[in-house]
Amino acid sequence: ARSQKLRDYYTKRGITPRYSPPYTQELNGVAEANMRTVVSMMRAMLSQASAPKNMWGYVFKYALYIINRLPRTTGDNRTRLDYWYQRDKGPRQHVGIAVWGCLAFNHTNHPTGQHSDKLDDRSTRAIFIGIDEPTNAYLLLNTNPHRTITSAHVTFNEREFPFAN
Repeated sequence: ARSQKLRDYYTKRGITPRYSPPYTQELNGVAEANMRTVVSMMRAMLSQASAPKNMWGYVFKYALYIINRLPRTTGDNRTRLDYWYQRDKGPRQHVGIAVWGCLAFNHTNHPTGQHSDKLDDRSTRAIFIGIDEPTNAYLLLNTNPHRTITSAHVTFNEREFPFAN
């Protein structure tokens, strides 16, 4: 039932596929170990932030963001992204890692942005929910009104978790 197009793709790239029987994921130990790691990270982040389980999608993406930027194995300088893109050692151009679900202050009056009245708030409260990779900026959840914000100008309070309130 495997497509000829997929077989041709493998042959062209010198890939020898290895298949597992259906419903026997335990036969693929590497994939199982990786999924255990991701799920453990997700569970820990949701618990730390006292976040509802329906935030699992954001947590999942952030866990993968972190894992893909760590060395693949002990003593290896290359990350999973380096291996994926077949580069010796890729650029480390990513925004800082913050504690998922922590309080974030989105700077609304940044020197490069619009100017406002001197007495207006300089930031708004939000919750850090990940990284927006296309823009290489932080992804925030504004709680009032509920909407996501992408911003590069953020300060974090990693000791306070608004979901817990």
